[in-house]
Amino acid sequence: MKKNRIGYWMTIICLLLTTVACEETETAADALADWATKNETFLTTIAQEAKAKPGEWKIIKSWTLVPDATEGVYGDLQDYVYVKVLKEGTGTELALYSDSVNINYKGKLYNDVVFDSSYSIDEPDRDLVQPVGMQIASTINGFATALQHMKEGDRWLIYIPWSLGYGSSAESTIPGYSNLIFDIDLVKIIHK
Repeated sequence: MKKNRIGYWMTIICLLLTTVACEETETAADALADWATKNETFLTTIAQEAKAKPGEWKIIKSWTLVPDATEGVYGDLQDYVYVKVLKEGTGTELALYSDSVNINYKGKLYNDVVFDSSYSIDEPDRDLVQPVGMQIASTINGFATALQHMKEGDRWLIYIPWSLGYGSSAESTIPGYSNLIFDIDLVKIIHK
């Protein structure tokens, strides 16, 4: 009789654990689907604002794709980097894919979670911050696309679609399907 009770309770516990495990998996899948949908909605909103305000915004097709034949005609939203110009630089040259740059930057997700920054404090004095160097070729497509269109002294707020970022795969603290937002100061272009 005692063995039957133990078997009964073990069966109940196993069923409960299985149910809880399934619920967590379904919740994680739902959360990922919701994340992708929210990122897509956010990108659509940014693209609409960029198209409506061409003096404040730039829309730049990924450097890996063929440029559009007609300016102002846009295809897939995922093919473009959307740039809000915060400050015009005084530089005259553009960087090439093979060049390096010295920049200050902060990267965040659409929900304002910061995932990377060259700043050691949250609100830095931009004139006192030591820029970091990086090769353009070592960056994600959206980042490289923007850097190749910036001049020294430019400060841009760059919106990168997930397809030009890390794609559908998670990268460290960045979930898959994440649009990326970078505040970038281009301090210096170093030609190779």
